[in-house]
Parts: sequence; C-alpha cells; structure tokens
Amino acid sequence: MRDTLPVAASVTVEIRNTNNEVIEAIDACPGRRDFQQYAVDEYAGSTEVFDWIVVEQDLIFLGKKMQPEEGWQIRYVLEDGRTAIYKAAPNGGKRVFDVLDNIGLMYRIHTNLSSIEDAPTA
Repeated sequence: MRDTLPVAASVTVEIRNTNNEVIEAIDACPGRRDFQQYAVDEYAGSTEVFDWIVVEQDLIFLGKKMQPEEGWQIRYVLEDGRTAIYKAAPNGGKRVFDVLDNIGLMYRIHTNLSSIEDAPTA
C-alpha cells in the first residue's frame, strides 16, 4: 500500500513560472487546505489556502531545475472542465515552499486560489 499511495493520491497539474515557462504535466499531491479571512479598511473577504506536494526533481523549466517562487501558477483541471488557478504565495514564512524530507526530495508549495477559468469551448 505504501508504494501506491503517492500515485493514488496524486493528480496531474500544469506549473507555470513567473517567466510563463510551462511544465505541462506534473504529478502533484493535494496537501493541506484552509480558508483564511481578512479585513482591509472597510472590506472583508476570504481566500482559499492550498498546499501542493511535488517532487523537487520534476521542477525543470527549459532544462534548468528551479525552486518555487512567489507568483508561480499551479493549474488544475476540475472534473467539469474548468481550470482552478493557484498562485504560489508565502504562508506564514518567507518562502513559498517547505522541504518535506531530510534530503530535499519533496516540496510543499503554498498557494492561494487565484481564479477559476471556464472550460474551453469546442
């Protein structure tokens, strides 16, 4: 069971860095999900905070391995064909990701739900 857990729990996402370079299909495991509320002047709202777990070796853009940065997009196609767009953002720290293991093979990328795009029309 342990060997199949990452495959069974993972989904395919697209990752775009701040230069709009794309990794079209990468396996990522949805991580912690939370809602945060905020108030700015007379406005109040909430945001969905969502973590994605990825293998560090998969983050290669144009032959160069990169660490997640603020503004990166993780794009996930929902069951109804719409695309949820999550943007990398720090969550209580200075970096947008945490290293999950002692040797740096797995990253937890902190994101906020930015928008949901309509499904493409035929």
